[in-house]
Amino acid sequence: MPLSKHGRQQAREAAARLRDVPFLAAFASDLSRGAETARLMLDGREVPLVLDPDLREIDVGEWEGLTGEQVLARYPELAAQRNVYPLRFAPPGGEAIADAAKRFRRLLARASNSGRDGNVLIVSHQNALRVLIALLLRLPLNYHRRFRVDPASLSIVQADGPFGSLVLLNDTSHLGKRP
Repeated sequence: MPLSKHGRQQAREAAARLRDVPFLAAFASDLSRGAETARLMLDGREVPLVLDPDLREIDVGEWEGLTGEQVLARYPELAAQRNVYPLRFAPPGGEAIADAAKRFRRLLARASNSGRDGNVLIVSHQNALRVLIALLLRLPLNYHRRFRVDPASLSIVQADGPFGSLVLLNDTSHLGKRP
């Protein structure tokens, strides 16, 4: 599914916010919205963009498109299991957080090789980014649930030494008001 007109506008606003930030490389989900967002954010720049399936959103299988209340109503026992085993639990037809984290670790290894002495742009999806932030900060994976990442928000993790430093989280100050 492509970005909406509003989503394209948000991507342009994020690009404007980052216009003075030099990027050595960029990685984005190969799914249409992630790829389009990254292209809009890099418009006019000579930055290599890698569209990577490892940055796809965490697969929630049969739960795709359901609200939290709908999941509880339709799958009460499974929803309870998710809370007991948050990292190993996979919704029917979906993937566990621990399995998704393996993809994200592979991506982070490639990204760190591309940006050893500079900034790397990563464009992905909300839950994927939450887990990526936990990984970059070397936090236990279940801490990903403590982060909020809104669409078109900016988060910055400075990778310095054995632990990353959280510089910015879920900043949406660059976004205009929705009509």
